[in-house]
Parts: sequence; structure tokens; C-alpha cells
Amino acid sequence: MHAVLPRAADLSDPLAEDFRLAMRRLAGHVAIVAAGAGDTLTGMTVTSVASLSVTPPAVTVSIAKTASLHALLGEGSHFGVSGLTHAHRDLADRFAGRHGLSGPQRFAAGDWRGLHEGAPTLSDAAFALRCTIERIVDWHTHSIVVGRVDGVAVGPGDGADCGGLVYRNGSYAVTDILA
Repeated sequence: MHAVLPRAADLSDPLAEDFRLAMRRLAGHVAIVAAGAGDTLTGMTVTSVASLSVTPPAVTVSIAKTASLHALLGEGSHFGVSGLTHAHRDLADRFAGRHGLSGPQRFAAGDWRGLHEGAPTLSDAAFALRCTIERIVDWHTHSIVVGRVDGVAVGPGDGADCGGLVYRNGSYAVTDILA
């Protein structure tokens, strides 16, 4: 059995607007995905990081084709994922472009590891992943990036006290209210 879609969703379509509003109600963990080194260093705030498998460890992340990060992502290249905590709201805004900064300028705040290795991560993140791109799936305005996890760093404690940052309906919230 297959589904028949009644209409395609494009930017001028009311379905696209309804879908955008529906997805705003879906809370997502906030992370920074970063890649590059030197003058090519760039990163962006996302809520699209998802676990794909444990064996082998892998994640997916959706990246807009218009994002500066997209140009750096090719099979075999690397990227870092930093899971943000309540202490990282300003960094989340910074990497979302709300401070008017781009590229390496965004990394002037925060304590970053791996800035010269192509997969930068925050040293005080709730978790950090170093990934190698295994596959990129082209999907209209975005690419779905499959990253094999080569390295993991987990913040201190059992995670109950890390206060993971989530984004829902245009606002940040902290997951420690769920503990």
C-alpha cells in the first residue's frame, strides 16, 4: 500500500504553512553542528539531530542547502555535534544567526575543542559527538546527513542535572523540569 499526497508542500502552499506551525509545536533538543577549520570554520543551531543506530553508532541531521555548513559536508568529511544545556542559550542564538555573526566569528564565544580538526565541539556540552559523514540524502531544500560516530564525550553526572536545552514554539525551555 502507498499513500497518495493530495498536494505538494511549497513555500506558497497553505499546507507548507500549516506544517511549519505543526512542527513548531514539536519540542526538539537544541544542538550546534559544526565543521571546518580556520577560515572555513562554520556551525549552526539545529533541533534535527537524531540517533540512527547504536551498532554502529550513528546519527542523522537535516541541513538546509542554503546554510554555509552545507557546502562543507561531503561523504568522508567530519562534523561535530554539541548538545546544549541551559547555560548555552546565548550560544544557541549566536549559531542561529541572531547576533549577525557568521563563520569563524561564531566560535569567539564558548570553549571549543577540535577547532583545527574539522569537527569542533563545546567542552562543556551535555554531550559531544565527532562524526564522519557516511551518506547524504538529497531532499528538496535540505540534505539528510548520516554521520558515523567516531568519538563521544558525555558531560559530568548522570545527566539529570545537565538541564538540556529544548526549543518549542519559538522559545527555549530546559528539560530539568522533566526530571
